[in-house]
Amino acid sequence: MDDEFCLASYRLSCIKAYETYKSFLKDEINRLKNPQAVDANQWQGRKYTWEVQDTDLVEVIYGLAGRKAIKVNGREMTIKDLKIMCKDFFGIDLGNVYDTRGRNLKRKIDQTRFLNSMIQAIIKEK
Repeated sequence: MDDEFCLASYRLSCIKAYETYKSFLKDEINRLKNPQAVDANQWQGRKYTWEVQDTDLVEVIYGLAGRKAIKVNGREMTIKDLKIMCKDFFGIDLGNVYDTRGRNLKRKIDQTRFLNSMIQAIIKEK
């Protein structure tokens, strides 16, 4: 291996880790300074919970990303952005959504089971 490349990669990873840690510390300081702050998964005094499987939420995330239905700061929302949004809104850590999506696609029957059930719910509502 190229020693200079390895050293540069190591330094870059240290810088990224430092930035992440710095952001975490700022959030913790703000949380400690303002203990009355609203929970991360509360919005306007309401607490939202996701009541079905996490794999179903991954289907919704990929559906929203595929339709380019939401923007963040004027740019298209990525899978990572949507994952963070769901974590903030529902308080759920989805883990590796890419692996979950891969497992969903390997289903032999109904690869988008939850989205299809939503469609059926809308059709029956008429």
